[in-house]
Amino acid sequence: MTTRPSGNDIALRLIAQDVMFLRRFFRTVATSQDRAVVPIFCLYNYMCLIIHESHKALRRIEPDLAAALAYDHAPAIERARNSVKLFDDKARTPAEVSAEFRRIIEQHRHEHLNNTWLGPAGASCAPPRRSEAGSAHPDATR
Repeated sequence: MTTRPSGNDIALRLIAQDVMFLRRFFRTVATSQDRAVVPIFCLYNYMCLIIHESHKALRRIEPDLAAALAYDHAPAIERARNSVKLFDDKARTPAEVSAEFRRIIEQHRHEHLNNTWLGPAGASCAPPRRSEAGSAHPDATR
């Protein structure tokens, strides 16, 4: 008599396959030198999808392992993952999907773009002298 694997076993195997894919991907990117940035931009949201969904499953089936693998920036990763899922959302109208993308863009802009020391294009490259809500570059006190 054979036994069927439990849903948890299947989930863990799928997570392991995703992790192995990401490992192969990063190994290839790391050895491609100057072309490394292109595949990362292409797969960033999918990597976020894998990270978010895998960690969500681990929290349910292996909470101790999930706690050991906790990661920073979970809200940004969830938004990036959500942008991939929006393309498959059959319940939303195109206008609702567009509005959700605008919301995600604004939150990412605040978290990523407005949290840098670089000025707008064409502005001086010198970092600001004082911090705006802690967003200045660490060398801003020069």
